[in-house]
Amino acid sequence: MPRSKIRAPGGLRLKSSAIPRTRYVVPLGTAAPSPAAQHRYEVVRWYEEHGRLTRLTARHFGHSPDTVSRWVRALQARGMRGLESRSRRPDHVRQPTTPLATVVRIQELREQYPRWGREKLRVLLLREGTSVSAKTIDRTLARLRRRGQLHEPPMVRRAALARARTASRPRRPAGLVVDRPGFLQLDSQETRFGGTAVFTFAAVDFLTRKRVISAASQLTSAAGARFLARVQERFPFPIWAVQGDGGHEFRGEFALAAAAAGITQYTNRPNYPQGNGRVERSFLTDDQEFHEVEELTPTAEGLERQLVVWNRVYEEIRPHQALGYLTPNEFYAQWVAEHPTATAGLSEMS
Repeated sequence: MPRSKIRAPGGLRLKSSAIPRTRYVVPLGTAAPSPAAQHRYEVVRWYEEHGRLTRLTARHFGHSPDTVSRWVRALQARGMRGLESRSRRPDHVRQPTTPLATVVRIQELREQYPRWGREKLRVLLLREGTSVSAKTIDRTLARLRRRGQLHEPPMVRRAALARARTASRPRRPAGLVVDRPGFLQLDSQETRFGGTAVFTFAAVDFLTRKRVISAASQLTSAAGARFLARVQERFPFPIWAVQGDGGHEFRGEFALAAAAAGITQYTNRPNYPQGNGRVERSFLTDDQEFHEVEELTPTAEGLERQLVVWNRVYEEIRPHQALGYLTPNEFYAQWVAEHPTATAGLSEMS
C-alpha cells in the first residue's frame, strides 16, 4: 500500500509515518479547528513524539501536567472536537423562586415610579404585606429588561446633557487673531468666610491685561449681566468678544445682555484652563498678593471696596512680566501711541 499524506492543522502536509501510530492521534475531521484546538493538538502530538512524558511536555509548553493529561484524554475520547473550548456553564443553574404575583407587582410599581430604586420599591411591597429583599427586586427587574417586558422611560445621562448644552456654545475659532483690545476672558471665583461665600467676577483683556473685577453675594446670570454692564462702563475701549468657562453665571441674562450689546460670546472647552489663561493667572495673582496678604472684609460690599483699591495697584503700579514689566495701563497707552487710528478703528469694530 503506497504511503499517503495527511494535512495537519496549519496546512502542513505530513507523511502518515511521521506521526506515531497511537490510539491518541485520531483523524481531524472535516471542520476547521479553532486556533486553541490546533495548539492543543500540537501539544499532544509533541507529547506522543517525545516518549509520552507528561511533565516534560508541560515544561516545554508552559502548561501544567494536569492540563496536558486532560488534553490527551480529550483527544482520545472525542477527537479534535474534544480539544475545542467548551462552555463552563453548569448543566443545572439556579431558577428564580420569586412568586409570579410578586414579579407582576414589582413590574407594576417600577413602571408606575420608574425613577425609584430597589429600596423604595421594597418599602412599598412591605406596606402591602410582601417581604422581599432589595437584591431580589434587582434580579427581577434585570430579568424583565432582558425579556423586553419592562417599559421604562429612557435614562438620559448627565454627560449626554452636557454635550448637548456645549454643542450650542461656540468655541473660539482656532484661527482667530486678537490684534486689538476688546477680547475679554471671564471667570468667577468663590471666597469663603466661615459659612458665608462671596463671589468675585473678573474680566481680563486678552491683549493689554487691563482688568475689571467685582464682588457679588450670589453667583447668578443676573449678577453676571450686571458685571458685564460694569465692564462696558470701565474699559476705555469697546468690547467685541468675551470668553468664559460656560458656567451658569455666563448664561441666561448674561448671554441676553451680551447679544443685545453685539458682543460675541465664546465658551472655553471643558477641563482646559489654559484656554482661559489670562483670567486664571490674574486669579492666581489675587490669591498670592491680595487674599493671602490683606485682611479681607467678609461681605460683598466690603470686599468690593477692597478689590477696587487692589485692582488699581494691579493696573497702575504692578509690573507684569508678560508685558515686558510694564503695567497694563502703560502697555495700553503704548499700544494706542503705536496705532494712531486705534480709537476710530475700535469704534467701527464695536
